[in-house]
Amino acid sequence: MTKSSSSRLSTFLIILLILVTIVAYGIFIALANRTMVSLSKVLTCTIIAAGVIAITWRGGFGRLFGISNEIVNRLIVLVFFTGVLSAGFYGLNFWMSNESTSHKERAVVVKKYRETRHRSRRVGRRYVQGDPYSVYFLDLQYPGGDIKPREVRVEKFNRTKTGDTLTVSVEMGALGFPVIK
Repeated sequence: MTKSSSSRLSTFLIILLILVTIVAYGIFIALANRTMVSLSKVLTCTIIAAGVIAITWRGGFGRLFGISNEIVNRLIVLVFFTGVLSAGFYGLNFWMSNESTSHKERAVVVKKYRETRHRSRRVGRRYVQGDPYSVYFLDLQYPGGDIKPREVRVEKFNRTKTGDTLTVSVEMGALGFPVIK
């Protein structure tokens, strides 16, 4: 049995929409710790904007997904546009930052910690948990009061003590929010 062309197009668009959502949330998560703006403020603004889109966009993705329930349809629109708008905000601010405004800021080490992660290894046809390794982090407090984690090498982790001051390069982002480079 072959699929009709409209069914193939619908399937393609659903997969594309899911991939765009995953990439958008990935960009959002990756750049949130590199921008000195409150995460709650950004999420509040993007959720409100996505909520307005979800309320005003009558059809939403209902026809595409084949969902007739209006609440579920609006939730899908809300989740999609929250990710896209957040990624757009952080991405535009970070990647379009002004290099001429680059300056050094002094940040105080508030906390040192390490996380143990595990490599994966293949056994037969499946992947299992492999050897453990450590990733080292410093929580830095910037002059504005923002506390952001920063991954560092083991040598820098061992040399640094809580309360030490580090110099960090900061640029002004395209939307006016400082970016850690």
